[in-house]
Amino acid sequence: MRCFAGWMIATFKLNAPRGCRRSTARDYHCRRRAGISTAASSFWRPPHFREVYEDSKTEYDLATNSLERAQSALRLVDDHISKTKILAPFDCTVLTRPVSLGQTVSGAAGFNSGTEVMTIANLNDMIINAHINQADVTRLTTGETVDIQVESVPGLKMKGSGSDCAASGH
Repeated sequence: MRCFAGWMIATFKLNAPRGCRRSTARDYHCRRRAGISTAASSFWRPPHFREVYEDSKTEYDLATNSLERAQSALRLVDDHISKTKILAPFDCTVLTRPVSLGQTVSGAAGFNSGTEVMTIANLNDMIINAHINQADVTRLTTGETVDIQVESVPGLKMKGSGSDCAASGH
């Protein structure tokens, strides 16, 4: 699969209760609309009794605190959701994807190296290590243009240049 830089190439599902993000946002808006508006209207009207004033102030403070907790929970959920996407870091091709849809994966934390999700590569700049017949080595020079053919893909011809030659046959 060919990908370009910035494309989303994988997403992950969090192990959170279903609808958690939606319910957090709903709680945030409901608390903001219902709790604070009720408490504010009670708090800001002229108090007839001292205890009504104190009760309204306490109700307002509780609603404000509840709103701040809901906003904090919403930011946390948004942060978790942002970490469930992998974007292509450069123009690339996905070479392997050893995990299946729905398979559980783990992140790299502590001693665990995590689960390999995919292997990507930029196939525009490949390096080929080739074994060349010793009779042909004397005819090669560094920087020379070469034609490359691969036996496993008949008809595929690529152009390249020789960058260096090992001193021994290894």
